[in-house]
Amino acid sequence: MKSNIYIKSLFFLLLCSCLASSLSAQNFGLRFDGTDDKLDIAANSAYDIGDNYTVEAWINATEWRPESWQGSILTNDKQNPDSGYAFRAGKNGTLSFVMSANNTWNEVVTAPFMNAKQWYHVAAVVQGNTMTLYINGEPIASSPKSGTNSPSGQNIAIGESAGFPGRVFNGILDEIRVWNVARTAQEIKDNQTTDFDGSEAGLVAYFPMNEGSGLMTGNKANASSSASFVNMDESAWVEGYSIPATDVGVVSISAPDEWTAYKRPVRVVANVQNFGSESISDIPMTIAVNGLPVIEETMDQTLEPGESAVYTFKGILDLSDRNANNVVVSTKHPDDANSLNDNFSYRYQRPDEDRFINISNNEQHNFGGAGQAKFIDVLLPEDMDQFEKILLHIEVSCPSGGCDPWDQPANISVIRGEEEFEIARFITPYRKACGPWTVDVTDFKTYLSGPVKFKNFIQVWGPSGWLLTTNLELIGGDNPLPFQKLTPLWTTNYQVYGDPAVSYDLPAQDIDRASNTEAAHMRMTITGHGQGNTDNAAEFSVRTHTVNLNGQVIADHRLWKSDCNQNPCDNQSGTWEFARAGWCPGEAVNPFILDLTADLAVGGTTTLDYVLEDYTNLLNTGYNDGNHTEPHYRIWSYLVEQSSTRFEDYNNLVSTSVTVQTNGDPSNPVFEKVSMLITNNGTETLTDPMVSYYVNEVLAVSEVATLSLAPGASMTYEFSEVKGFTAGDDNLVFAAVDHPNDENINDNISKTLVRDDLTSSLFEPVDVAIELWPNPTTDGRLNIRWDAAFKAHSLSLYDATGRLVEQMALNGNAVQLQLKHPGLYSVLLKDREGRGALKKIVVGQ
Repeated sequence: MKSNIYIKSLFFLLLCSCLASSLSAQNFGLRFDGTDDKLDIAANSAYDIGDNYTVEAWINATEWRPESWQGSILTNDKQNPDSGYAFRAGKNGTLSFVMSANNTWNEVVTAPFMNAKQWYHVAAVVQGNTMTLYINGEPIASSPKSGTNSPSGQNIAIGESAGFPGRVFNGILDEIRVWNVARTAQEIKDNQTTDFDGSEAGLVAYFPMNEGSGLMTGNKANASSSASFVNMDESAWVEGYSIPATDVGVVSISAPDEWTAYKRPVRVVANVQNFGSESISDIPMTIAVNGLPVIEETMDQTLEPGESAVYTFKGILDLSDRNANNVVVSTKHPDDANSLNDNFSYRYQRPDEDRFINISNNEQHNFGGAGQAKFIDVLLPEDMDQFEKILLHIEVSCPSGGCDPWDQPANISVIRGEEEFEIARFITPYRKACGPWTVDVTDFKTYLSGPVKFKNFIQVWGPSGWLLTTNLELIGGDNPLPFQKLTPLWTTNYQVYGDPAVSYDLPAQDIDRASNTEAAHMRMTITGHGQGNTDNAAEFSVRTHTVNLNGQVIADHRLWKSDCNQNPCDNQSGTWEFARAGWCPGEAVNPFILDLTADLAVGGTTTLDYVLEDYTNLLNTGYNDGNHTEPHYRIWSYLVEQSSTRFEDYNNLVSTSVTVQTNGDPSNPVFEKVSMLITNNGTETLTDPMVSYYVNEVLAVSEVATLSLAPGASMTYEFSEVKGFTAGDDNLVFAAVDHPNDENINDNISKTLVRDDLTSSLFEPVDVAIELWPNPTTDGRLNIRWDAAFKAHSLSLYDATGRLVEQMALNGNAVQLQLKHPGLYSVLLKDREGRGALKKIVVGQ
């Protein structure tokens, strides 16, 4: 399993003035013993959860409970029926929020990364149909909720679950706040350390916990609704939240990506944060690979309290010699008061068959300790445009307790900021391991690059559940439309269908086609759920919906899948053979694709609508005493625009190759010239990059290259000095190009090896069919063509002594050369990954 990458830095934003005001007064908190301590607050309808709601707290766990749902912070949850909400933390620092809608639990959960014995500000925000978790002012996880909120009417409990005794917090809690508004990300970030007076708009409960004595703590937002001690005495009063003066840590690694790390030399990029209350400078930085320190540097930058910065190591790593590399970035400041956040690690695993990247491997999902949702962070290539197709492979297997017995919806999503994008959906089989299922997710290429947070979700109610394995397959090619623009249309997990009191009209969407769009389509994943209703909707009811453009019907969509009995995942339990509304048990859901290329207005606005067929559920009340589910649809849909040119500006310089020219005489070796081929792979002209080369991992030359490269252009740059080489030894050479505007650091370095006999190991040989004609050539004109399956990226031409004569970047699978002088030459074709093929050329008199 991969280590977690925290795409968002966890800002404290502890401004000195805020600290001075909030920490100058006596600051107490309450310690909960993790056995039976709690605070009890009488039920009050003002605390009932609504469509817009926020809960906040400062927490410091003495130790984490084994599961995230066991460490209750603030709750008013209950069962029979399930209702209310619970804010809790556990399982190695996992934060969780669960709330009931239609008496069904909806959960959002983070990855486990909070440390024990360290203060954190935590918040959960409900805004409409979205739940978001914040840690130290940054949004960390988000998840949709569906249905109508189900308040519990229960007392509020702090430190223990209100309705599930034994789910207790072990540690210190402070500054509990409840709001009947959805606090914005900026409000949460700016007010973590603010002392409120209790009259702020939307603040319905506020427990500063600053009394320091007695057996109750007051509510500044409602003086008549204090919290009473239960199984606690005055010894529970302890010092409240505090921040160390000096505390700096590494919160993530954002480069290199897992694909590139095994293709070429790389630099490591880490996100560093000042968690302390004082500014900090001269931060020592270290990289260790597989337990061995390999790079030590100093971050020459001052970080103010709460400030984060991206640090790019100058040293270069070559990870290609091992299949697995555990990279640990550390900071060890001599005055650091907290060592728990000093290290961050990521395990790089060579992609299977050079194209499969693992997301999850037999990860358990259940309605227990494992949870229904898993968040997994993966580093994908920044340059996804080199791939023609991206496939997602999904399979489920059975835990030791057996597979879950029910067909349940499940999906794979990516999280970008506070937004979630479903990229694939599947339905679990009845009590049987199945898969792999394959879903083409090329449409989501825009969101599948660089650091990506995946969310794997299976709606499962049993304690055993499923083991889920997911892999991405990256397939290269010559796709003429490699660039995508993705616009969400309708996204909901619970579109109520047929209730006269609830509109099922989806809002029409106004679309402005991009100026360079060459093709466009609508991608909709829609499935019907709920049964025992009129027409057995929406799971077993055949319905035909329509797609309207500017008020006119352009397509019918018959939502029905009638071939479930032919499912390769056969011999399941239950009703697996029955036809259903867009899905079958034990299969991935096929998206509905509608070509809109000819329909979208050029230079104007097009109105797109998806209209559900008229339907009224006559069994809308009571649902047979809860024995069936109201009809509803899960709908995630997008407009996908495609183009052969980029939709946004992009800056990217590539170090295509490096060449060392020698005199070719091992008995009297002379290193004559070092040059590198630089390519502008972006959309903007870039000037004066910094270039450098390293010999045997030691920086030899670094200088500004006075040049201007237009988009798509390449040039060979010759370094002004040749030094650092050792005659009689192998010399490993890295060449790097750096520009402050470069958006992809992963392709900035190339390498070559000059052996002790002055021959160059320039490439990993591959068998490529190459045609050369005429060869020999008498007039110096030469045509070269190669198998298009080999994605040649550069061509280098050498004379008989090994000197570089010409170098160029390639696009396509053919090129013509003009050689000026007779003699014997060698032509080398290389791809992006350093693989290549060498051919001889004879130029006659």
